[in-house]
Order: sequence, then structure tokens, then C-alpha cells
Amino acid sequence: MKKLYLFLVFFLLTACASAQSLDPLSAQLEAQTAWQQPWRGVWELNWVQSPLPGPLVFAAWQTKSGAQRRCEILEAPVASLVGMTYVNDGLSTTIFNKLEPDIPVVSATQTLPFSPISNSLTIVDALLAQTPQSAEEEPAKGDIARFTLHYPQGESLALWLNAQNNLIIRLELHSAKANFTLAARSMESN
Repeated sequence: MKKLYLFLVFFLLTACASAQSLDPLSAQLEAQTAWQQPWRGVWELNWVQSPLPGPLVFAAWQTKSGAQRRCEILEAPVASLVGMTYVNDGLSTTIFNKLEPDIPVVSATQTLPFSPISNSLTIVDALLAQTPQSAEEEPAKGDIARFTLHYPQGESLALWLNAQNNLIIRLELHSAKANFTLAARSMESN
């Protein structure tokens, strides 16, 4: 009985452990390193302010530093969006629908919007380029650590990091203009 009591006390203390304050610059560097490495995965985007009535699932590939990205919509609340593909090679951007070859290809020498996917990735890129005002880490649950970065304009960016491969597997952004979650259904290093 005494062992059970000690186990319960230990469990409650560890389960209720609060977030620990981190050095904002160190947390920013760790988040940038994880986000900017080459990866490929399938993401589910839930954006509160999006005009779409549900989640958007897309496959994405990224080269180092996010200079080159390819995103392809796999599931969408609007069927005509499935197959839409966005390719940014660092110099130009192309958007096409791989399932509908009759839809014209759009290309430009600058970045084209591929909302809400490109918007969410651009917001994450921009926030990680800024120095957070504060940062905290919640105790790891297995191999997953959670960091939350707080910015001077009131934004907060929570990142779940898989310690085994140093890949971000979930992001939550909260700000006055946007609230979204990017959750990886699958993720691996490129």
C-alpha cells in the first residue's frame, strides 16, 4: 500500500509539472534548426479564420532553410482543390492541378500565394526569424518536447519537437490575426 501511495504521489507530481522558462534565443535557435532542415511529410491544417469550412491536408517537401518547397493538396473541404500543387524552387513559383491538366499552369518569378497553406508556412517562417520575448518548455512526454515562443506583438507559437529526429510534428499559432494548427500525419527527414 505504501508503494502504491508513493507511486501515486510521484505520478501526480510529474504529471502536473509546469512549464519551465527557457532562454528565448536558445529556444528560437532550436526551433529554427528543426523547422529549416530538409523534411517531407503530410500535414493537416486547421485555420480558424480560413474561408474553408474544414481542415486541409497536404503533402509537403522542403529543402534546407525552406528555400524550396512543394505542397500538394490531398484532402480538402472543396473537391476542386484536391490535386492543386504549389512549387517554389527559390527563384520562381508554379501552381497547377496535377489531377486536372486542363486547368492552366500559373507561374511567376516571385512567390505566389497558395492560401492558406503558403500563408501558414510564411507566418511560421516570419515568426521564427523574430526574437521571441519569452519561451517556455513543458516537460517531455516520451520523445516529444513542447516549446512555446511568445512574441512582443502578442503572438504565441507552440511547437512539438520529436527528439529522435529533431523534426517539428505540430505547430499552433495564436495571434490577433490568425489562429491555426499544423499537425503532421507523417514526417521524416529528406
